[in-house]
Amino acid sequence: MFSNKNTPIAELIINDNFTCVAEVNTSFIKLFKFNSSDKVIGKSLNELNIFNPNGIKHIKEKLLREGEFNDEKMFCLTSKDEMLACLVTVQKEIQLQDNKYFIYFHDITQLHNLELQLEKSKQTAENALNLQAMFLANISHEIRTPINGILGFTELLNNTKLTHEQLDYLHSIKISGNNLIKIVNDILDSTKIEAGLIELENIAFNIATTIKETIKTFIPQALSKNIQINANIESNLPEIVYGDPTRLFQIISNLVNNALRFSKINGSVTINASVAQKNNSNCVIKFSVVDNGIGIEKDKIESIFEKFIQGDSSTTRNYGGSGLGLSIVKKLIELHKGNINVSSEKNIGSTFNFYIPFNLTHQNDFTIEVTQTNTNFLNNKKILLVEDNEINQKLTSTILSLEGAKVTIAHNGEIALQLLQNLTYDLILMDIQMPVLDGISTSLIIRKELNCVTPIIAMTANVITGEKKVCLKSGMNDYISKPFSANDLIKIINKHIANSNLIDKEEFNNKTSNNKQHTSLKYLYEFSKGNKLFIKEMIELFLEQSPNDIDRLNVAVENYDFDTIKSIIHRLQTSLGFIGFDENILKELKQVEEWCLNKTNFSEIKKIIDDLINECKLAQIELKQGLLQL
Repeated sequence: MFSNKNTPIAELIINDNFTCVAEVNTSFIKLFKFNSSDKVIGKSLNELNIFNPNGIKHIKEKLLREGEFNDEKMFCLTSKDEMLACLVTVQKEIQLQDNKYFIYFHDITQLHNLELQLEKSKQTAENALNLQAMFLANISHEIRTPINGILGFTELLNNTKLTHEQLDYLHSIKISGNNLIKIVNDILDSTKIEAGLIELENIAFNIATTIKETIKTFIPQALSKNIQINANIESNLPEIVYGDPTRLFQIISNLVNNALRFSKINGSVTINASVAQKNNSNCVIKFSVVDNGIGIEKDKIESIFEKFIQGDSSTTRNYGGSGLGLSIVKKLIELHKGNINVSSEKNIGSTFNFYIPFNLTHQNDFTIEVTQTNTNFLNNKKILLVEDNEINQKLTSTILSLEGAKVTIAHNGEIALQLLQNLTYDLILMDIQMPVLDGISTSLIIRKELNCVTPIIAMTANVITGEKKVCLKSGMNDYISKPFSANDLIKIINKHIANSNLIDKEEFNNKTSNNKQHTSLKYLYEFSKGNKLFIKEMIELFLEQSPNDIDRLNVAVENYDFDTIKSIIHRLQTSLGFIGFDENILKELKQVEEWCLNKTNFSEIKKIIDDLINECKLAQIELKQGLLQL
């Protein structure tokens, strides 16, 4: 808070016990709208009624306790019952015969009202953002859901006996559908970025694999124009990095799609990846997408990343596109704290260079998916499809039935819960946005009230930030976005039910009652290649040893025994690492070891150990639940 020093200060002088006003200045009379000083002098503060009784009491108590009262915001009343916001300062003046208090009032009513307006505006903006998020979720669901039906049935129809003419029509439908979903995705992504509704993941992945997956996606498009699409990946590129593979795929895909659209027949597109900077903890990777297409005029290069901007007016007519792709690319790269630049010559080609920093990790932290598959793995598997849209019901059940699965359809979450009380299923496919009872609420009930451990895969057309996290938090095991292909659906189902002798990492993403995950058995999973027996033995060993460690830690803390604390903490770190304790906790324990060595910061040590003991108890609960799933 601050006062406007140009505003005249209202001043009042009162005796030691606040019972009689001695003097006031004209600014006080004017501010509080008294007719004259006669209406004030000789009165008590209670009689003047400029403070409420609690306000006067507060001033006296603070003066008695602290000896000062400086620039505190208080609400006062004028003689006309108008509210004022004032900064009030009280100073004691000691004279020869009596003591007096000088009370100063800085009128900050305008500033206070402005603050209220700003707070109201802030709340309005937040409400608008929430409404925008809801709108995006609804519009995404309403648009992507029918597109999923169009593309899905197109794929199924393509596998039936058709004439050449019919196949040609079908091909056109597929191209149009894919173009439509690309435009819809661009619009939604652009809107989400502008609204700050995109969060980047930070998971382990392989950059080279992401580039190769991107190339696979564009092979049919490249073949149609006889364009060669290649990758040059530097040999010393880190095998595993932490980052967002989905968004990196999106960045490269947009640039490659752009390059293919503007490339000539018999041209080429090349993706390059090399190390620009590297140290022990992070690296900066330089990517480039090079084409020999129509190029960009020099005076257009600076504006090429703006929304709805293309090379010239004829570009959209001749090559199509929403004009959003490069804008989205630039913003996504900036979200990664990276940058992008372009060099181009007309009719020669273009090179888009971009740089993205990644954190480095060890290979043991990388999630290895089980790839062993059985082509008949869905035979006689019972799948519960919870979906309200009839087209998607038909599409999904058709795909699964062709693979030999037995599909039961529930039109909403309430029906699904009724079925699960009497029947068992091998897998549940769960739509998110449904009437009566939505997918999130249904999954929470399945996990918490029914205690059902059947794998649940979310199916959603929503694209809002954090939705995947919300799904996993509710107890779901995985997530697939609409529109999806038959191969996408089969692949994700295979991941969860095909290899019954091996355990999937998602099986151990157990949740406590507060939905916070305290352990992750990823390391054990990777180390044992999904061996249930080994994982079970390690869990049992931790459950057997940890209570004793907790008891010993409590005793050591009570006795200020630095050496014993250090010894137990040092040994615990290995087992805590095995069961996937949070890295921040493990870093704190290393700090505790150092403090114990120097015999310092005991209060901090105690706090960290208290938190550790609580986390260990919660971990024990999770791991006991995990054993039940083996």
